[in-house]
Amino acid sequence: MREIIIITVSIVFVIIMYPIVFPDRSVILYVRDLSEKNAGQKYRYQILFKLRSCKDVELILYSDQLYKCMSAVFFARYIEKHREYYRFRYQDKVYTIPKEEVETIEFTGSWNIGWW
Repeated sequence: MREIIIITVSIVFVIIMYPIVFPDRSVILYVRDLSEKNAGQKYRYQILFKLRSCKDVELILYSDQLYKCMSAVFFARYIEKHREYYRFRYQDKVYTIPKEEVETIEFTGSWNIGWW
């Protein structure tokens, strides 16, 4: 029983002291060898397709990367811009919107929604 208490106290001590000794490293991120700047961060993007003949389509994307402009989003794997249509994927289904149907596309916002 004494050994278990000593081991438990030692582990707690190491967990408490590690950030003090190595302030630039997080225990979890260091073990996983991930970048501390973007490890697990998720961003939410809201894109509005204003259509001519039917209701507008609001597309919400979640990504690990921060996109600062609309053209950067189209280079992502989520949306493809072709000559005649826009195509995007959601839950293993492909949706297409004909280009002549699209009046405007607005990049209505992006948010950092925290760590996942």
